[in-house]
Amino acid sequence: MPATEPLNFLIIGNNALSLINFRAPLMRQLVADGHKVTAVVPLNDIDARDVQKVRDALIQLGIDLVPVELARTGLGPIADMSYMLALRRVIARLRPDRIMAYAVKPAIYAGLASRLLGHRHYYPMLSGLGYAFTEGGGIRKTAVRLTVSQLLKASFGAANTVILQNPDDEKLMRSEGILAPRTRSAVVSGSGIDRTHFAPAPLKEAPHDPAFLMVCRVMIDKGVRVFAEAAAMVKERHPNARFRLLGALDAANPAAIDAGEIKTWTAVDYLGSTDDVRPYLRDCDAFVLPSFYREGIPRSALEALSVGRAIVTTDHPGCRETVVEGENGFLVPIRDAAALASAFERLITAPHLFVTMGEKSLELARTRFDVNIVNRDMLAIMNMPRPRETVRA
Repeated sequence: MPATEPLNFLIIGNNALSLINFRAPLMRQLVADGHKVTAVVPLNDIDARDVQKVRDALIQLGIDLVPVELARTGLGPIADMSYMLALRRVIARLRPDRIMAYAVKPAIYAGLASRLLGHRHYYPMLSGLGYAFTEGGGIRKTAVRLTVSQLLKASFGAANTVILQNPDDEKLMRSEGILAPRTRSAVVSGSGIDRTHFAPAPLKEAPHDPAFLMVCRVMIDKGVRVFAEAAAMVKERHPNARFRLLGALDAANPAAIDAGEIKTWTAVDYLGSTDDVRPYLRDCDAFVLPSFYREGIPRSALEALSVGRAIVTTDHPGCRETVVEGENGFLVPIRDAAALASAFERLITAPHLFVTMGEKSLELARTRFDVNIVNRDMLAIMNMPRPRETVRA
């Protein structure tokens, strides 16, 4: 049954593959509610095979596509101004009833374009504050942070509500004046997780040779070196423990770690990258993410929760949201390999915790992070009309 008031919805992102991987359930729900949805994403940063994959997926979802070129990293004034003007043309032509932009660059430039056009139903969502707000980096990073802060503040002048993924980001942005007192904000539980796709695979018994899996882009900020150092410490005392790293190398990123360094880590098995993380999650006993990056709520941790694995991560914005300390995992300080190694050993020496903590992770995924719960909250924040059946439900 169509929605009571079908609306024209524009979703703007920074990567076409992440649009399909992370936003498909939200777009599917919007279409099911009777709304017209158009996606604005760049196609210039993916290969031809992936371009076709994105186009096919959007056709299947019933979503229109408008490609707009974007340089995802760096702050190039000419390229970024061109991107903002392109978004302004798209918004002026399509005249959407609602605009949602996610990730820092789309949030900034869709906001500035909306402000120029006087659009009053703009909803930026930041899935973490990213590189600019990660600690360290000296003068250059300080300058980037100041520039990004001022651009976000200007773009949020057009926002109806700014959507964030953890309360630490909201608190920081309020304290630094990026969110003005008059600007509304709301916090949702990350992007949510499709618990059908990431089906529960609970452990049946305590492992004798436990496998710890880290899934991330191979970057310093994600804590990869900390993981390797902690693994080496634990391997000396518990040689049966296994430590695995899964994720793509990202040579263009300033925090990248190269393949040559990875080869020197004798305690870590590097598995390369994959299009489907699920078999690797099912084959591990605990998930690890010692990140000090400014995460929203890390998607990889949500996937591990949904499969039913204990979580070892940092007591850091975004990451800490995925753990109830001592119940479904452990939180450790950032950049502290010894503390991470100690958390590994707590699990290894009490192996029943792999099972009981995994069960608690499943419960957390079901009650807080299910994508249907998150999407319901998102649609309510954006004041999207729902079908009568959905409202009664």
